[in-house]
Amino acid sequence: MDMDTRVLARLRDFAALCVIALAAGACSDRPAANATKMLPAQLHGLQLVETQSGEEAAGVVGRLHKQNLAPRETEIGVYGSESMGAVLYVSAFQTADEAAAQFESMLTAIGEGVPGYGHHTHFDVSGRDVHIVFGDGRINYFYTEGDKVTWLGAEPVIARAIIAELLAVETNLIPELPGMPRAQEEGERS
Repeated sequence: MDMDTRVLARLRDFAALCVIALAAGACSDRPAANATKMLPAQLHGLQLVETQSGEEAAGVVGRLHKQNLAPRETEIGVYGSESMGAVLYVSAFQTADEAAAQFESMLTAIGEGVPGYGHHTHFDVSGRDVHIVFGDGRINYFYTEGDKVTWLGAEPVIARAIIAELLAVETNLIPELPGMPRAQEEGERS
């Protein structure tokens, strides 16, 4: 299978996971999911509605990357609803070096060009090198901190506020991705 076919399959898997997870959470009568070890109960007012962890979550991340990964622990959280949501992936590795190697692998793949993803850039905030890429209709941020690799995919109008919350910094420290919709003012969110 050539690289384009593998990448398209990866994007299809990611989109399917997001749609299934959002639909399951948004359409259920269950209360919001509880915070987990690595996932907060809410992000910028969006409730955690679905989680995956353990081997199941590691398998999802491995399928997205089309490789066997060996994280010590992985958690995936879906927040909000189909109309306004976010997905947070956090994988903890045995060491910070393993996390850095996985992060570099992600950068290499994106640098080679992933169909459907573009506008890749990065910035530094509070000593963290945070990368941004637009894809699947979302702004995606990813970074490593210690032994963890974190990927956030969020609706453009709330993405900066959510990543600022995750990084515990003011939203104005997060650059806007050129050409993306501007954030809604507080109170405009539904």
